[in-house]
Amino acid sequence: MQDCSRTYGGAIRPLTVHRLTPDLFDAELGEPLAIPRGFAPFDAGLHTLSAIGDATLIDVKRKLLSPRSLAVLARRELAKL
Repeated sequence: MQDCSRTYGGAIRPLTVHRLTPDLFDAELGEPLAIPRGFAPFDAGLHTLSAIGDATLIDVKRKLLSPRSLAVLARRELAKL
C-alpha cells in the first residue's frame, strides 16, 4: 500500500491481509520498503510495486528544482493563506 505520511508517493509498505469478508477486514502493515541503492536521482520515494510473471515493476519518484516546480510550490503556499 502507498504510505503518504511524509509526502505523496513517499514510500510503499507491504500489507498482509489476514481476513477479508463483507463484514471484517483484518490486516497487518509492514515496514516501509527501502529504495534500492543506485536509483538516484529517482530516490525521493516509491509509489507503486507490481508484479506479473517474472517481471516486477516499480514506480519511483524524484524531485526536480525548476522554475515550474517552484511556481507549483508557491501556488500551494499561497492557497494556504
